[in-house]
Amino acid sequence: MTTTATTTEPDTLELLGKAFLETFRLTYDPEVQDSQWMMGASPVPREDTTERSKGTTSDPTYAIFADSRRQSLREAVRDAEHALDTANEVMAQTVTKLRVALYAHDGRLN
Repeated sequence: MTTTATTTEPDTLELLGKAFLETFRLTYDPEVQDSQWMMGASPVPREDTTERSKGTTSDPTYAIFADSRRQSLREAVRDAEHALDTANEVMAQTVTKLRVALYAHDGRLN
């Protein structure tokens, strides 16, 4: 296979494929898909006291919504989904462009 200056590494396809598959695997892992909608893990207080917690009324919905770790994971998942979609679109456009150029060169496209 002939390579250009931008693809001099013999394993370019392997690296690209590996990165794409790993991104896909992580993005659609059931744990990741579930975790992006739940609050991040926090240390749990010991259960060796009878004293009740003091403070404001607990609002678990808001706490989950406002959790910065959950928001960061959700943003990373959205970015990964976008990157995968973009990669698919770019490669499809590239294949089409190469085929058209090849067919034009060979005289198969008039």
